[in-house]
Amino acid sequence: MKQVTLFLIPTPGAKPEFLATVEAEWKSTQLPSKINLEGYTRESWAWKPNPNAWTEVVVTSVDGRNKLPGFVEYLKGRQKCAFGRFSANTVLAVSYIQKNDASIDKNEMSIRICMDMGKLENCPLYKGNKQKTATTSNGNPAASKPKKSGILGNLLGAQNRINSHMANVAKQKEAPAPAGPVAHDAAANSTEQQSPPQQQQIEEARTSQQVLAEFREKMEQEMLDFDSCS
Repeated sequence: MKQVTLFLIPTPGAKPEFLATVEAEWKSTQLPSKINLEGYTRESWAWKPNPNAWTEVVVTSVDGRNKLPGFVEYLKGRQKCAFGRFSANTVLAVSYIQKNDASIDKNEMSIRICMDMGKLENCPLYKGNKQKTATTSNGNPAASKPKKSGILGNLLGAQNRINSHMANVAKQKEAPAPAGPVAHDAAANSTEQQSPPQQQQIEEARTSQQVLAEFREKMEQEMLDFDSCS
């Protein structure tokens, strides 16, 4: 009979809290003396029957604190599973679906042990699944990025259109430099030689740029307000 002490992390980043010291016939399964239950999940990989991946064991609390009944009832009431990794590729889970031979009155609880998370379907804890989702079907990295929708997506789209329009206005304002030896004089006197229609076009371009800049600032402020509320 091997004893294992289970600790529970109630929220991410919180200090592990003592849950129970349990013992059972672990057979050939090698477990550490301490395991932290690091989180909860309702995903099927944690509760779905999979005899090729999971070894189910009924454990008994031997610490005398009688915390297991309340913990099991908590999982059942919320239909959650608690899990904790004890190496890079192994995980222990406590499912809200308990085996019939586990008696709460006797301070017992059924747990599941997986020594190879690669056998768990759609398990986000397995690093191999993360590598697969980062590549396309032909093995190349995915080039496309998910598009943002809703208010934030609309604001980002408007800002991109504003940036593009402002770049076009800047290109229209640029005039080709005169060729030949009079280039310096033409550049120096360009303001004086401009006709009234040309000056009016420049003033209109400046006014348009100011309006676009103000609209851009307004959009950025709305984006900041949206981020602060989300």
